[in-house]
Amino acid sequence: MRRVVIILSMTCVVLWLCGCSPEKVAKLGKWGAWIPVREDTVPVQEALESALRSSTLFEGNQPYHLLLEITPPLGGPAEMRAEVEIYWLNQRTYRTVIRSARLNQTRIVNGGVVEEHDSGEKGAAVFYPRWLENFVDALLEPVPDLERFRKLTGRVPVGAQARPCLTVAAEDSTPMDAQICLQVGEPRLGSFQDFRRYIAFDNFAPFGGVQVPRRVINELPGHVLLEGRVVALEPLQPGDYGLVKATQYTGPEEKIVTVLVPEESALAQLEWNRRQAWPPVRKTGAGAASETAVHLYVRTDRTGQVREAYTDPGDHYGLQNGALRQALQLKFKPLVVDGQARQMETVLTLQ
Repeated sequence: MRRVVIILSMTCVVLWLCGCSPEKVAKLGKWGAWIPVREDTVPVQEALESALRSSTLFEGNQPYHLLLEITPPLGGPAEMRAEVEIYWLNQRTYRTVIRSARLNQTRIVNGGVVEEHDSGEKGAAVFYPRWLENFVDALLEPVPDLERFRKLTGRVPVGAQARPCLTVAAEDSTPMDAQICLQVGEPRLGSFQDFRRYIAFDNFAPFGGVQVPRRVINELPGHVLLEGRVVALEPLQPGDYGLVKATQYTGPEEKIVTVLVPEESALAQLEWNRRQAWPPVRKTGAGAASETAVHLYVRTDRTGQVREAYTDPGDHYGLQNGALRQALQLKFKPLVVDGQARQMETVLTLQ
């Protein structure tokens, strides 16, 4: 009887030490399993660099050919169907091909020499939309502004279930912080998010010594969800090496470049028609926004016409759809940078 009392007392001590329920302790078995395992940590930079090296192609040395098929959600707009093809030799030498209903682009990069050919809708300015650029970025530069994240300090947990997220402050021209989420146990790059997009990586499979995501989810502001699937991924064949060699130089006046512009600067470019009933922006103070503020992401073509717009990520009920329709009617003066017309993206705040 005394022995039983001792065993019960030891059990109580274990329960108190690990905070376990009696049911959990009954299932544990060995003494060592009763003691909770301390979760180790690693420096932020170690976790970040490890995830980039092991789960992205842009950090590797394997030349490759990749084909990504993009599909809209069921019932979604047919124009959001596209293909992105990449012929990659290294970070300075590669070829991208975009095929879609409203934009076809071939771009060859040889260091500082870029050859670019663009074509679009008949009768409209050639326009490079955000939804399509997100997929290209996800393949070529999965973490925009990577150097900002590399400046972070601290430690993150290590373990099979660890999913730490790294955050950097929002840029002056956007209302939302940028964030990377990692799968440290693998390690892998899980997702990237800022105001312009949310990109998630899934269905990893080995290629060239790394784990490559075969599924890319692109969630735009306003809960517009697109999916990209890698349908071909193979080593770059010697016969394709000529495809990554530029044969001519494309001047800056012919390239499609998009510039992120602060809201106040964008408003100075607005060609406002006073007969319209909906004012684009109302502010409560110098750069201030009330709790009821509505943020719209808009992108123009090189003529200044708004061609793409999304509602605030927090609009779960479509309450901003009226403002969205009006935003697509807005016209800005063409944005000129270094003497060249550029596409513009910005945030408009409504009160």
